[in-house]
Amino acid sequence: MISAPVLITDSCVLIDYAKSAKDALMMLATEVRVVVPRILLVEEVHGLSIDDAPTEALLEAARMPRPLSSFDWLCLILARDNHWTCVSNDKRLRAQCL
Repeated sequence: MISAPVLITDSCVLIDYAKSAKDALMMLATEVRVVVPRILLVEEVHGLSIDDAPTEALLEAARMPRPLSSFDWLCLILARDNHWTCVSNDKRLRAQCL
């Protein structure tokens, strides 16, 4: 069985899609698994996977240096640990995702 690719989004992407392209995000979610850590959830968007981040990942993110926020680091850490694709429209986070 081939599993669907996983995209983890930061709150900026979620907010942008929720405001302007919710239908596109929902359509994308039928093809790939879109994950939003519960701690990053800004507003309720039905049809997305909402995951609780492991305590270890939260602690690691809290210890990471600026300029990224602990929430941005959390997205990177979860993407790294789970082999997910990090999606962001934040310039600094996107640079780290590469």
